[in-house]
Amino acid sequence: VQGVEYGTITLYAGVASRPKADYEWTHLSEVILSEGRYSLEDYDRALVISSLSADDEGTYIVSYKQNGISQGSINIKLTVLMEVYAEGDVFDFSTVSGEDLVLSCGCVGSPPDWILYDTSTPGNQWFKDGTLLENTTDVVVSSNINGKNTGEVLVKSVSSTDSGTYSCSCFNQAEFLSYSKNVFVADEQRALTITADKEGWGLVGTTISIACTAEGTPRPNVDWYTGGSK
Repeated sequence: VQGVEYGTITLYAGVASRPKADYEWTHLSEVILSEGRYSLEDYDRALVISSLSADDEGTYIVSYKQNGISQGSINIKLTVLMEVYAEGDVFDFSTVSGEDLVLSCGCVGSPPDWILYDTSTPGNQWFKDGTLLENTTDVVVSSNINGKNTGEVLVKSVSSTDSGTYSCSCFNQAEFLSYSKNVFVADEQRALTITADKEGWGLVGTTISIACTAEGTPRPNVDWYTGGSK
């Protein structure tokens, strides 16, 4: 059976008996009691697990006895689909003509169980202005099996025509998420301009915010230092 991370699932023993049997559930050799995230229902024939996580995966064994005599057991294998999210850079980006553009989505979570997307990561695809990006002489879409994107795309020697909205999709059979970033390609480098608060003050125990705005093409990196330390 299959559940979804943070969701709830009910495992059934699938047996009935007369006289009434006594049921016991175990997971990883530990007896499961009706407490916390676990609830035993229907005369203990059903095990309800809430707030599912990866730790809940594995084989659950339900054994049953009548008058103290073992009558058998049933094994139920549970897999948990992990939530999909992107670890890559999904912020707007600017660069200049002639540079290589590398975009990373970095999908994390359970893979789809469809044979077409037989990968170790969630399914992933990149789009530019709504059009699927595929491998060409100037575009390299990283892939593993069946040509499915693993999360990175390289656009070689960009020009102004490569400006636009790039969207990355991460998906499995439980979720489909999409992340977009705007990319601007300038014909030439633009001078770096910085505006920042030169002074600031605050009361002890309160929170203070100091603004720094840096603009330029390519997009500048901003590092903060205090007392000479980064």
